[in-house]
Amino acid sequence: YTGFTFSPDGAILYAGSWDGYVERYRVADGSALDRLTIPQGPRYTAINALAVSADGTRVAVGSKDHTARVWDTASGALLFTLPHDGWVTGVAFLQDGRLATVAHDSALRIWNLSAKADVHEPAAILHGHSAGPNALAVSADGSRAISGGIDRALRSWNLANPDLASLHRRDSAGCYTSSFFPDGERLLSCAHNGSVSIWNTRTGDLAKRWTAHDGHSTNSAGRSADGSRILTASWDKTLKLWTDTGDHLATFEHEKGVYHGALSPDGLLAAAAP
Repeated sequence: YTGFTFSPDGAILYAGSWDGYVERYRVADGSALDRLTIPQGPRYTAINALAVSADGTRVAVGSKDHTARVWDTASGALLFTLPHDGWVTGVAFLQDGRLATVAHDSALRIWNLSAKADVHEPAAILHGHSAGPNALAVSADGSRAISGGIDRALRSWNLANPDLASLHRRDSAGCYTSSFFPDGERLLSCAHNGSVSIWNTRTGDLAKRWTAHDGHSTNSAGRSADGSRILTASWDKTLKLWTDTGDHLATFEHEKGVYHGALSPDGLLAAAAP
């Protein structure tokens, strides 16, 4: 698998695959429920990113086939196929149901996903990265997005007024994954140098950084719904659990290097993709 995300209530685990499908599992007993599949075409359909809407009714994926796709979680029906000009590496739902995406063409797009509309063009396209962003986070109120790119830049976007210039911070550590804390004032990110960082989202200043996996990349960093626990994954064959102040709580050994990890909303379960 390429990555995981839990439903908001923690009952369903969504697992993205290298083969272009999302598998859904019932967390209570681990049983497989069904698959949501990207139709095969001329491009590789591996899934780069997953997101579930706050009400749990939609799931979105970003794929290497230059599309983002949105399914209805109740019926499994494919609702939208959203074209891009490169690999789609980040997807995030806004509070009002819109979808934000980033792709390797260096742009951030905002899509209006009304129930009846057939969407072919984004409502807004925002530029700022000099190379493809590979991480995207949206604040709980939907007013701000932060993207991190292979250009080692973090950009904060005002989604209420996209014409406003974005706050820019360059970070030598880079950024693999990112997420807002519930308070909207802090951002969690991780990087290839093994670090985990917490940023002040208003000023762009680095608030806290620690080495989670010494000598190895921190491939992903996710948090519990309340932000009190952080799970990191690495090629060093471990998952590690931390407090939001960087205190180490536990280490979970894996037989292989871990490409991605996800923490359940209550912070009690972890999923790992080698």
